Amino acid sequence: MQPSEHVEVSARLLSAMLGERELAPRAALLAQQAAELVPECAAIVYTLNSGEPANWTAKATAGDISLDDPTVPVGSGTLGTLEQEQQPLLFSGNELAREDYAHLHARRTLLSLACVPIMVN
Repeated sequence: MQPSEHVEVSARLLSAMLGERELAPRAALLAQQAAELVPECAAIVYTLNSGEPANWTAKATAGDISLDDPTVPVGSGTLGTLEQEQQPLLFSGNELAREDYAHLHARRTLLSLACVPIMVN
């Protein structure tokens, strides 16, 4: 994809997201866009809930993926690493133990896993 195409795709996504007031439709747009950008990719958008108990909650999915449970305890697996690092992370499938992504019901061999935080301020 050329840089000008990235700008156009980003502008369309941001425009669509601004057209939605609620979190769930915005999360669905974001998951769908991520899944479309990478061939054979699946995407899940989580929010971090600080309630008791604190957890990550799936708000939207896109692609060939399913979840046994929409919540993941804070501090566990790759989402725990994302919480600590607070920066984009890319894991190779062969460097991850199944426990690192146990919350995913992946039907195929995991080739890689990217985690990208979207943070306030």
